[in-house]
Amino acid sequence: MGRTLAGFALAAVLTMLFWLPGALRFWTSDYHTGWGERRKIALDDGSLVSLNTHSALSIEFSPEQRVIKLLEGEAYFQVSHDSDRPFVVVTSHGVAEVTGTAFNVYEQSGRMTVTVSEGRVRVYPEGGESRAVELTAGLEVSGDGREIGPVLRVDVQQKLAWREGLLVFSMQPLAAVVDELNRYLPGKIMVADPRIRERIVSGAFDLTQPQDVLTAIEKTLGLDSLNLPGSLTLLYQPIR
Repeated sequence: MGRTLAGFALAAVLTMLFWLPGALRFWTSDYHTGWGERRKIALDDGSLVSLNTHSALSIEFSPEQRVIKLLEGEAYFQVSHDSDRPFVVVTSHGVAEVTGTAFNVYEQSGRMTVTVSEGRVRVYPEGGESRAVELTAGLEVSGDGREIGPVLRVDVQQKLAWREGLLVFSMQPLAAVVDELNRYLPGKIMVADPRIRERIVSGAFDLTQPQDVLTAIEKTLGLDSLNLPGSLTLLYQPIR
């Protein structure tokens, strides 16, 4: 078991090294949040932005358009209507464009996800406006930088529960839950045992106590964790 955990620890350290370039995006942003922090931003055009944990964005407003570059993380936009100046959110994996509405954009490794709570939003790959997908309230779509779709109907209240300080999971695999928790905690949690990656997690948890969320999951699923230097945590199924 010791040799196996040592291997897990080495993998965790290598994973952390890949995170370092992302820190540069925060230094060049106009607004950013730390681990577990949320922030509300009032823009010059009257629009409002709610910035989720460990997120960063830059603002480029001109007389022709309003451009937000979401460099990392998640933001909810309540856009002041201006038919003469489109409001455009640009990420590494796609673009969302509106004139006035409310929607959420989540930029994560490998994809962008747009969820609409009010109005209409056009979503397309950068440079691919002819392939735009139009979303209305209650719809969601993801893009990987090349393609957009498919369009899904989602529970918007659950998807945007983070704005109310909640983290809600409904029949989610443990691997996906851990990925989400990593956004709210400094350091890194890794599912060290591949046998438990698909274990199912459901529940509503308090975002202000993310460490308690991990403890509750461990107890419910009968898991153990190993804390390593550098705020690394390995999650595994103990041998009984």
